[in-house]
Amino acid sequence: MTVKYRINCSASERGWGREYWHEDFDTYEEARKRIYDINSKNTALTAPDYYEQAELRIEAVDTSIVAQRH
Repeated sequence: MTVKYRINCSASERGWGREYWHEDFDTYEEARKRIYDINSKNTALTAPDYYEQAELRIEAVDTSIVAQRH
């Protein structure tokens, strides 16, 4: 079993909508740091034309299951 720690992210751009993606990390700490790195840039009092955001949830996923399907 290969476990990765997954975070879910989004980017929003005025007039273009929103894009979603996820990122996987080897450790919980790396995932937590990435969430902080993304969200720490969101300091404006109002939503800017473009911004990225990471959910605060970290999910443990078994990536060996996906690897076996290929």
